[in-house]
Amino acid sequence: MRIASTRCGRRPARNFRSPWIVSIRRRGRTTKGHAMNRSTPDGSSQPDFADTLSEALRQSEERCRLVLEATSDGIWEWDLRTNRVHYNPAYTRMLGYEPEEFSGNLSEWLERIHPDDRERALAANQRCIDNETAQFAVEFRMRTKAGTWKWILGRGMAVERDAAGKALRMIGAHTDITRIKEGQRRETIQNWIAAALSTMTELDERLALVFDAILEATGMECGGIYLLDQEKNRLRLVHHQGLSDAFVNAVRFYPADSPNLKLVLGGTPLYTAYDALPVPKRDPELREGLRAIAVVPIHYEGRVVGCINTASRSFTETPQEIRSFLEAVGSHVGNALGRIQARKDLEESTTQYAALFELAGDALFVVRLNDRRLVDVNRAASALLGYAKGELLGAVWDAMIDASDQEDLVDQCRGQLEARETCLVQGYLRKRAGTTVPVEISARRFALKGEPHLFMMARDISERWRAQEEKERLQEQLRQAQKMESVGRLAGGIAHDFNNLLTPILGYADMLSRFLEAGSPARRQAEAIGTAALRAKDLVEQLLAFSRDQAAAFEPVDLAETVRAFYETWRPSLPSHVALRLTLPTAPVWVKADPRHMERVLLNLTANARDAMPEGGTLSVLLEQRTFHHESDMPAVGLKPGTYAVLTVADTGMGMDRETLQKIFEPFFTTKPFGKGAGLGLSIVYGIVENHGGRILASSLPGVGTAFDIYLPVIPPPAA
Repeated sequence: MRIASTRCGRRPARNFRSPWIVSIRRRGRTTKGHAMNRSTPDGSSQPDFADTLSEALRQSEERCRLVLEATSDGIWEWDLRTNRVHYNPAYTRMLGYEPEEFSGNLSEWLERIHPDDRERALAANQRCIDNETAQFAVEFRMRTKAGTWKWILGRGMAVERDAAGKALRMIGAHTDITRIKEGQRRETIQNWIAAALSTMTELDERLALVFDAILEATGMECGGIYLLDQEKNRLRLVHHQGLSDAFVNAVRFYPADSPNLKLVLGGTPLYTAYDALPVPKRDPELREGLRAIAVVPIHYEGRVVGCINTASRSFTETPQEIRSFLEAVGSHVGNALGRIQARKDLEESTTQYAALFELAGDALFVVRLNDRRLVDVNRAASALLGYAKGELLGAVWDAMIDASDQEDLVDQCRGQLEARETCLVQGYLRKRAGTTVPVEISARRFALKGEPHLFMMARDISERWRAQEEKERLQEQLRQAQKMESVGRLAGGIAHDFNNLLTPILGYADMLSRFLEAGSPARRQAEAIGTAALRAKDLVEQLLAFSRDQAAAFEPVDLAETVRAFYETWRPSLPSHVALRLTLPTAPVWVKADPRHMERVLLNLTANARDAMPEGGTLSVLLEQRTFHHESDMPAVGLKPGTYAVLTVADTGMGMDRETLQKIFEPFFTTKPFGKGAGLGLSIVYGIVENHGGRILASSLPGVGTAFDIYLPVIPPPAA
């Protein structure tokens, strides 16, 4: 083997013919550096030119030696005639050899080139040999003494050619570009990892591929990826490689109080020897021969969500370029985990929204404002309007609007939303059946896919309006009851005073009748006075009945039997054009009442019904029991929860308007012609029912008829 030595005090080997060594040829021979002097005209001597060239050669060779010692590149010289290659010491050290371990044979160089690169490297050399190129540069891998591979940038040129241009001697250099190639490879792997993670929507097998790529790029042999379990506040190993089952079982979880979790949550990467980790050491048998270890926290939005742990059994520290790579990959993994969590949160939010949207009790509509079409509705909206969801989607909102509304609900909302974020309007929506439903709509404007939309929540307020109407009705009942109570007290006072006045009139009329001759005009006049006074007394009794100031003999009464007996007696007196429909329970209905007063109630109500049907109709009498459990269920003011006998007397007569209906229980109010009634019949009924602890309600529609509902408390059956 011929190695160009650069040790101090030794010249390069004779057949290492460096391009930097000056060779002098004279007449076909090389001039040696012998001292040759020649005389000058004045007799002095000067150094011979050959000596000067010899000194220049020595200095040149010294500079060459220094360059060869200083350079880190491997320098080679190839004599194609002998096929021998000469190397400088840096060349052998580059591959982990000592200079004397190289033989200088070309085949030895070829054997060290990676099989996949050998043909390409030889081809580049051959082009230069054949004078196709003046010089060449080619990248290839060479095997080191340790058996690993190094990337080499080989460059060379021909310094001597034959007459045909074929290279006879070549020189060149090999530069170790392993770090550059590894950096490029890490960058390529990093880009692949970023691409793989960018499309990952859940923790799948790609995370394992990513970790495999991490180990390949860093040269680490083992490790794993931990993720932070937020609910249990612990680190959980989600992927590992190169570790024994026993070791994995020992490090699968790091709980909240473990130093390992605190170390990771600190957020700073740690690169150290395994034995120098600031955490309790494992059983020596479980250390797996680990030497260098890297712990890189995974961050997302400023918080730690996990870590990447890698370890090596071959080297004791982590190079800077691998640190940078691991931290960059940690950032990519953090972003991917953030996207996965964001997607999961979005899916959960979407699911919750869909569930809330579908299960909401109120009808929900999403209206696209540009064309006023429905883009989404919920189940309640379908139920409210009577359409299937598929029928509503894409339908124009205008089809849902009641045409009688003066202003469209959407337009009302748009007008309000110009001044504030939400709106609240009331109106009617048209149902599939053609009927309308009153709704209260709250709405908010928002953008969906860049287009303006309106989110509308419609609440059926039919019950609210009915409740309001019921409240107003009950308030009206209360006012009517208070008015009737005042009128009753007034009527009672007048009746008592008027009764006191009638007593002497009746007495003196009777006395006059006795003292006057029978059949005389005076007798007849006295009797007329008595008759008029008796009629006035009857009127007083009616007023007392209305004012509830008339004595009543209360006793348990079977109201069903009372009603049945009354109409058996009264049926023949009904006109033939009035039909009687009697609906009574078979079981007794016991109430505490005065039988005579109950008969008077039936008499007055039946007479009114008959008079309301001059052209004929149907008189319906219904008796039933109803139980009310709550105050809110009570049909009239003053009634308490319990069981009531409900007596309904209804006709199909002329009916009454609202204004008339509000006055029917007032004393002396009548719609009959003058002389046809005193207007006390219904007043008496009202007084009797109130005096029995009950309530009477009236309803009527002009042209349809009138119904009276009497509520009396039911009592237990009397003892036998």
